[in-house]
Amino acid sequence: MINEDKLAKIITESIDNALNEMRLKEQIKSIVKECVEQIINEGSKKKKSSSSEIKRFFDKPGINNAQYAYKLAGVNPRHGKDTPEMKNARSLFAKKKSGFTDKFGNKYKFTPKELNRLTSLISNNRLSEGAEKPKNKKDK
Repeated sequence: MINEDKLAKIITESIDNALNEMRLKEQIKSIVKECVEQIINEGSKKKKSSSSEIKRFFDKPGINNAQYAYKLAGVNPRHGKDTPEMKNARSLFAKKKSGFTDKFGNKYKFTPKELNRLTSLISNNRLSEGAEKPKNKKDK
């Protein structure tokens, strides 16, 4: 038979073990939460950085934004014609680049997928023609 001292000792050890386990779980939760927040913050910074870098690229003189707008929208520019699709692509691109707001107060911005596509187009120089505006009519 277990005497009272042994029983008290077993109970105390069980409680201590349970408390230690709870503390350990709380520490793990805290560490995981901190790591997740850090990852989210880093991703947010990268997104902002990528977006601002792209906007700076398109603000450079000589960059033909229209060609990138067409590629991003999947529009095939028709030489000599300014189709509604071409106009819409340029308009939407300009609004997103400038961060305009619509009549409801929603800000136009590039989606992460669009940012990735633009980054790819810029870095790989995939535009076959017209990445830069001609300096004068002789360059056309």
